[in-house]
Amino acid sequence: ATGRVERRLQGHVGKVNALAFHPSEPTLVSGGSDKSWILWDWQQGKLLKRQTAHTDQVTAVAFAPTGQLFATGSDNGVIKVWSYPDGKLTQTLTGHTGGITDLRFHPNGRTLASASKDGTVRLWDAQTGQAIYTFTGHDFIVTRVRFSPDGRALISVSRDKTVKLWDVQTGKFLRTLSGERNQITALAVSRDGRVLATGSVGRDISLM
Repeated sequence: ATGRVERRLQGHVGKVNALAFHPSEPTLVSGGSDKSWILWDWQQGKLLKRQTAHTDQVTAVAFAPTGQLFATGSDNGVIKVWSYPDGKLTQTLTGHTGGITDLRFHPNGRTLASASKDGTVRLWDAQTGQAIYTFTGHDFIVTRVRFSPDGRALISVSRDKTVKLWDVQTGKFLRTLSGERNQITALAVSRDGRVLATGSVGRDISLM
């Protein structure tokens, strides 16, 4: 990064809500309030594909680590899975009753986690479209989800000021990490999985 804007990608009609890079190719997927996703060649600044994908704004996007799939989530709670690079719809995932706030693929490239305004976290088989687990326990909007680097645990954070850990294999609740004083809006996991960082509306960053 040079610190200056090298190019601008224009194609959405409305605000851009979500972005994700392809894991190995110079491709970026974006989702917007215009209900569409766009695939971009960010090196050349070209629009590759555009799809009006949802009936409400696209609020979350994610690429699988294999690069063969990407997912989009909408403010009406619907998640769609698409093949890459052809952009064909492969699965539609329904079950959330609130808007999608975050999407994240498991390291296996197949399992997808979703966070929602309905206060739940769900695990899906992105290849078959089957729901695997629904995690309940948060009292307010779930804002972010991340898998541990080894893929054994899923971490979720919420505006209820809590961080929760879930067992990916069994679907069981593991523990709640407390100490945050404000609604949590951001989450990062260190590469070795030993440190969690959360950000809140109170302007603080907490390390756990």
